[in-house]
Amino acid sequence: MIVRDPRVIWKAFDQHYGYGFFFDVLEKEFGITPETRDNLISRFNTEINKFKTAANTQISSIAEKSSSELDRLRKDLDNKLLEISMMKQKHLVEIDRVKKDMGDAMEVKL
Repeated sequence: MIVRDPRVIWKAFDQHYGYGFFFDVLEKEFGITPETRDNLISRFNTEINKFKTAANTQISSIAEKSSSELDRLRKDLDNKLLEISMMKQKHLVEIDRVKKDMGDAMEVKL
C-alpha cells in the first residue's frame, strides 16, 4: 500500500498484524502508546479536577468571608451614621441654646 495518510497505514497494520502490533516498539522507542497516552490524559484530568475543586472551595470560602465582612462594615457604617446624626442634633440644640443665651444677654444689655 502506498498511502500518505498515516491513519490509513496504521489501520492497515492493525488489520494485517493485529491491534497493538507496534505498541511494544513504540513504548520502548518513545515511551508512549495509545493506552499510556489515555492513562496519562485520565490522570491529568483527575489532577486538574482536584485543583478545580480546591480552587472552587477556596473561592467559596473567600466569598463567604467577604460577604460577612461587608455585612459587618455596613452595620458599622449605620452605627457611625446614627452617631453622627445624634452629634449633629446635640450641636443644633447647643447652637439654639447659645443663640437664646446671646439674645437674652443682648436684651439685658439693651
